Amino acid sequence: MRLGLVFSFFLLMGSAVGQEAQVDVSGYTFKREVYSLSSKWEFYWGTLLEPKDFKTKLNRQAILINVPSAWSDEVKHASLGVATYRTKIKTGGISGLALYFPIINSAAKVWVDGNLTIETGKVSSDRNLYKPSLSSTLIELPTANEIEIVIQVA
Repeated sequence: MRLGLVFSFFLLMGSAVGQEAQVDVSGYTFKREVYSLSSKWEFYWGTLLEPKDFKTKLNRQAILINVPSAWSDEVKHASLGVATYRTKIKTGGISGLALYFPIINSAAKVWVDGNLTIETGKVSSDRNLYKPSLSSTLIELPTANEIEIVIQVA
């Protein structure tokens, strides 16, 4: 049986400034098949970062925002633009987990532990290259104690 973790962008909640976001599901018994990853995620407005960018010591100040949320409501940015979301999921080595994105009309690139796992639409800061996609996504997660998720959105 595949267990699901749910991620979605579009509910309204508050924001805070912080250093790192982390979701801990290691103590969850998964009696239900879906666990929502609604929590604080690192948010980088106006930039498309990749996992390798977090390995350098450049000063990147994340804003922690609640996910799911609309960034235009969370931090008062324009509703159109690009951004990067990042979190770490502590799983305690649970196997059979998957990450599910409901249908979202935008473009996204998703990295799991540094590996590009899927791109829906075409993520770009260039309006001529950007292409949204109306699709849901299911990504199988590796078995590990901690998993890093990096998502570029446009």
